[in-house]
Amino acid sequence: MDPGVKDAFRNSGISHVLALSGLHVGMIAVLVRHIVPPFVPFRKVWHLLLLWSYIGIVGFPVSAVRAALMLTIWWVNPYSKQHTFNLDVVMLAFLILVSYNPRNLTDVGFQLSFCAVTSILFFQPSWRYNDNYSRTPQQWFWVCISAQIGVLPLTLYYFGTFPTYFLIANLLITPVLLPLTLYIGVALLMMALIFPQGCFVLATPLHYLFEVQFWIVEKVNELPFSVITF
Repeated sequence: MDPGVKDAFRNSGISHVLALSGLHVGMIAVLVRHIVPPFVPFRKVWHLLLLWSYIGIVGFPVSAVRAALMLTIWWVNPYSKQHTFNLDVVMLAFLILVSYNPRNLTDVGFQLSFCAVTSILFFQPSWRYNDNYSRTPQQWFWVCISAQIGVLPLTLYYFGTFPTYFLIANLLITPVLLPLTLYIGVALLMMALIFPQGCFVLATPLHYLFEVQFWIVEKVNELPFSVITF
């Protein structure tokens, strides 16, 4: 990817849109939960197989593995419907990843991922995975603020910048445009395997979704004092 595009997304505070973050894994989990019919035997096993197949296809990035571990713990927990994600789940995923590879501690993606989710759960303890990806604007607002608080020390340390309009960019892209892009992209990949001649039906709207996101990022970066450099 063009370094300029990466810089534009980072300066807008939405670089997680380009990364295989926990947000993407959560959306894939929602898809997995809906495509496996309720009458299928061992439904949770199929959920886990499909979820971890996706993690394997994308190369086991540490941020995605963290999210998949948390979802796995959530799905196998018999009391998951009564309990929200909590810091115990985060710490268990943390210990598993560090025990498997202590070098994860020095990985920037690992640090950003855990700081973001820990901050969200600390400031928004009622935040939880749900099968419909449905959130109110108020919930998205506070989750964006919480995540930014968690990653702020790291972004200042590693990149020396602060995205002034991160909230605007996130609220414009994350709740609707990102899931549409991901789900149409998955459908396009499936169509390419089954009926490649019809791919243009999905490729065209996917192209315009990307264009809209790039346009939003460009406009956010054009705002005065869009990035504060330290």
